[in-house]
Amino acid sequence: RSERHDLTFSLAMLDIDDFKLFNDTEGHLAGDEILKSISSISKDNLRIIDVIARFGGEEFAIIMSQTEKPEALQVAERIRESIKERIPKMWNEFPRDAITVSIGIATYPADGKDRKDIIRSADKALYRAKMDGKDRTVLWQA
Repeated sequence: RSERHDLTFSLAMLDIDDFKLFNDTEGHLAGDEILKSISSISKDNLRIIDVIARFGGEEFAIIMSQTEKPEALQVAERIRESIKERIPKMWNEFPRDAITVSIGIATYPADGKDRKDIIRSADKALYRAKMDGKDRTVLWQA
């Protein structure tokens, strides 16, 4: 649709920091509750036309229609900060004070001309966020 109507969209890839460690220390039922909370908090910060979907184990894909990079960054940062603030610390063994996420963002068509390119670019930005210390949002820049 974006190609057909010459529209922009942004894709944010969101990954829960240290989620394997959380599951290992707190159990998979507690991990499932974290996934539900993150989904709910993210939806609360998105428009009705935006789409969030689970994309693998602890990763979510967020498609923001007609959204340029600066706006996508604002939305992603709002989601990231809300997750850190709104999920109460109800764990015993997990050695972190808060649940945090890392996010990578790519925008069509600047960062790729098709679905695979956009996903690859957002995923590379997410990888940079992880390598730069986690709990941050990174915009893809080739």
